[in-house]
Amino acid sequence: MKKTLLILLALVAIVVIIYSYYGGFSSIKIDNQATQKEILVYQPLKGDYKQSADVMNTIYQTLIEEYGIETQKGFGIYYDNPQEVQKENLRSDVGCILNLTDSAKIVQLSSKFLIKEIPAKKYLTATFPYKGQLSIFIGICRVYPALHHYVIKNNIPPIGAVMEVYDVPNKQIHYRIVEH
Repeated sequence: MKKTLLILLALVAIVVIIYSYYGGFSSIKIDNQATQKEILVYQPLKGDYKQSADVMNTIYQTLIEEYGIETQKGFGIYYDNPQEVQKENLRSDVGCILNLTDSAKIVQLSSKFLIKEIPAKKYLTATFPYKGQLSIFIGICRVYPALHHYVIKNNIPPIGAVMEVYDVPNKQIHYRIVEH
């Protein structure tokens, strides 16, 4: 009985440590943050949001291998609430954020990808630590309810599309409400 209890306590401790490492106990601060203009290279998706990582990685690899462009940030713009829309009907735009202003290169990319400009402005934003794939899942479970609560508490129109920016160098995920 003691061995079983010790094993159970050890497993609980391991789960708590992993949850903590990937941001499970991080505070979630929501505020309006100004962003700079961003150029997005993306592919629209219809279906389960789980496809996002594969598409983002494919675009990232194509940018490196075919164009010599290395990006530091990936993104997904998620238009539908998966609790309200069937998986096969979920809509999103997924890709990478470019760090270049060379319009000729952007035109060249537009022959293979869709390109979109996100204007510089203030967005309702929450930030969560990014330490790997598990951070994304924990962030979804913690940030979206916090955003929803904030919107209700502050009498803001219902949440529309949410953009998740995976900021690899700064080890953060930024959640932005981009459409009301």
